[in-house]
Amino acid sequence: METMTCAGECSAPPTYLLLAFELGERWWKLGFAVGAGQRPRIRRIAAGAVQLLSEEIARAKTRLRVPAGAPVISCYEAGRDGFWLHRYLLARGLANHVVDSSSIEVNRRARRAKTDRLDLAGLLSLLARYRQGDHRVWRVVRVPTVAEEDARHLHRTWETLQQDRTRLMNRLKGLLATLGVRLPIDGRFLERLATTRLWDGAPIPDGIRQRLTRVESNGGITIAAACRSVDHELARALAVCIRFMCVHRKTERGLAQASQIRPLAFLS
Repeated sequence: METMTCAGECSAPPTYLLLAFELGERWWKLGFAVGAGQRPRIRRIAAGAVQLLSEEIARAKTRLRVPAGAPVISCYEAGRDGFWLHRYLLARGLANHVVDSSSIEVNRRARRAKTDRLDLAGLLSLLARYRQGDHRVWRVVRVPTVAEEDARHLHRTWETLQQDRTRLMNRLKGLLATLGVRLPIDGRFLERLATTRLWDGAPIPDGIRQRLTRVESNGGITIAAACRSVDHELARALAVCIRFMCVHRKTERGLAQASQIRPLAFLS
């Protein structure tokens, strides 16, 4: 009686451990595997409890018979938690990938159950394929440096203030529309509001006039002051970039350095 051995079979122990994260607000799910098609080992820890990661990784290596010194390759989908976890994992010696969730290939005709186990199993399968050289399975996000990430907040603050200003103006216009009144929303809004009359010549009723006054006073002044402050900060930051480029534009080294500075990074 002959025993047939598949050419792909190998009794050698795994040389690395795969780890996929399912990051939630309260809990993190950890999925461990050593290759595609394997039923993952699922564990749950409190969100942000990174001190428990080393213990879970050690237990997973023991359970899956991975050498203690074998590398760990991990991934998680880019989202609310940002990039701090990526930097933490790199500092601990893990090879981590932050994945663009919109780029993950899925069978859109298939009926898929939305469960952590299936999500982690799918991520681990794709991670195994990515590890083997198939880079088409997803798109890895370029993680900015701490300085690059911090430089973006100034303009994002400006964008948020503009959105707040738009919401404030729409609220004021909506309240005025219920009265059949249209007024420009500017620095003289309260002055015009005091002298505005309705269609029948009557003054604006006290209740809605006080509400309009509170909305404009409480929100408008604060937002306007914040916008002016951020505008000054943006102008100052842009001036620094332009000054650096002008000073160094005459030398090749200066041009090379200047080409690496992106003033529009403040606007992204």
